[in-house]
Amino acid sequence: MTNYARIRRSYTPGVGWLGVGFYVGECSLSSAPHSGILGFGNDGLFENNVFRDLAYEATDTGAWYSLYTHTHTERERERERERETHRQTDTLTHIHTHTHTHTQVLGA
Repeated sequence: MTNYARIRRSYTPGVGWLGVGFYVGECSLSSAPHSGILGFGNDGLFENNVFRDLAYEATDTGAWYSLYTHTHTERERERERERETHRQTDTLTHIHTHTHTHTQVLGA
């Protein structure tokens, strides 16, 4: 895509994204006053994109511009809580199994 954002000069990227799990690949973006790719979300994959002559009318941007969201951080915290719960459950199961086995051996 080339020579886009000719009327609305800023915040009109060649590729805009918002949400979860986007794939943007093999894009060639050039000759625009603002960003080539702009958006926010998480779990996206961006690969093999080419940027040329972008953001020449803006100072607080880049060819690829992403805003931060807390979704990924919150999901990672939830996963860690689940892992900790599983570790505690596994430890209690091990203690219970060991105690039960030990009791059987002593009672034999």
